[in-house]
Amino acid sequence: MRDVPDDVVSLLRTDMAEVLQAVSATGERLPRPVQYALQLSLAGVRPANQGEWAAWLHLCAIAQGDQDCASAVEGSGIARPWTVDWHHWRPPGAVQWTDPLPGHIKELRLLPKDWAADGRPTVLGHDGHRDRAYHWVWDVETGELLAGPRRGEVPGPGDSQPMSMARSNAMLGWHPYEPSSHDRPLVTQHLALPERGLTLYAAPGGVFAVRSSASDPLGPACHAPAQPSATPFPVHFASGGDAPQVERHPDYPSFVPSDFHRLRAEDLPESVGEHSSRDALITTGIPAVRLSDLTLHPPRCVPDTSGEGNSLIMIGYLQYGRLVIDGSTGIVYRMPSEFDPSAAEEIDALGLEPFHPDEDPSDPGRTRPDFDLSAMYEDLDDEVDFDEYVAWVAPDLPTFLTLASRYCGVMAHLGSLNSEAEARGIIDVIEFALDDVARTPVDSWWTATLREPM
Repeated sequence: MRDVPDDVVSLLRTDMAEVLQAVSATGERLPRPVQYALQLSLAGVRPANQGEWAAWLHLCAIAQGDQDCASAVEGSGIARPWTVDWHHWRPPGAVQWTDPLPGHIKELRLLPKDWAADGRPTVLGHDGHRDRAYHWVWDVETGELLAGPRRGEVPGPGDSQPMSMARSNAMLGWHPYEPSSHDRPLVTQHLALPERGLTLYAAPGGVFAVRSSASDPLGPACHAPAQPSATPFPVHFASGGDAPQVERHPDYPSFVPSDFHRLRAEDLPESVGEHSSRDALITTGIPAVRLSDLTLHPPRCVPDTSGEGNSLIMIGYLQYGRLVIDGSTGIVYRMPSEFDPSAAEEIDALGLEPFHPDEDPSDPGRTRPDFDLSAMYEDLDDEVDFDEYVAWVAPDLPTFLTLASRYCGVMAHLGSLNSEAEARGIIDVIEFALDDVARTPVDSWWTATLREPM
């Protein structure tokens, strides 16, 4: 864009209000520092001067691994009233393929001096749920994770729950979006430690510590975002940032290796063909996941192969419909909720079709629509129940697991937002992120579940 600074030093030496006004109505791609500033502004941050802007932009850059921007701020010669010391925090508008941990931290408090054997100062953070709160403990000086997550009680040193257990009912940080409870300042509580020159902040995006001579250097700049916002909230995928606090699966990073359960080759029916889905069942497995719209579980028994029809291997549920792998082809389908995968006559009657991602989903002549497009209701009989149809979900199990991992990771961000505008931005961007994996996700069952909380 013309007249918009393309580097952070030029941006800091320009009238920020004029820049933000100029870019607020555009859908064009913005230079990353300008995008940080716009994201902060839409999140309700109102820095009072050039130095405060420099400190906020430096925090955003550090928190997502943008070393070029951070170094440019440091070398700008502009004095910052505070500097970030450590962080486990997701900046507004930054999205990763994994769920942001620790997620929303509502309260911080110091633990007794004898909590750590070496006497180091420690701070406890939790997400605010009364009897079901997740607790985390960090080293005050370094931000090192010393314990947690642990639900319901203050953990001892090194005490934590496996993430798969912590997710028994919902992913950490993921709660259905409720505008009344999510339109909040970017920081919600601070813990001043003047003897150490530190102030710790609890925030919807996590926790971080800054060094400053003031007891609450960020608070005066943080306000609830203006609602409704007419400016689209820019969202971007951040590859750097906080190091993972838990072990991640290398290929499906929203899950941990202990989530996966593999099948033995001898437990697969003879009718299962040689394809990538078969290989993945044996070598990778199915993760145990239980969310409100997506449930995955390893097959609990040898699939029923009665008759000569297709063998369907059930692996979970998507929006109450049964998720199955067609054993003969490896294609993943969503079946109607009332479908019985063990009934041979039902399987034979399906006439499962090949995977055709390029077929027009809104064609009124289709008999097996796989997309949940509202426009399709105009083309089909008003009495049509979409739950009666078989839906293509993915061409094979590895593709499905990639979609599921990205879906879960981005969905988890909904718990760490501070505005409805950001939620809408994240939901829009995930459609295109899933479309990079397979053609079917756009305006499909996946994105329908993302839009449901809105």
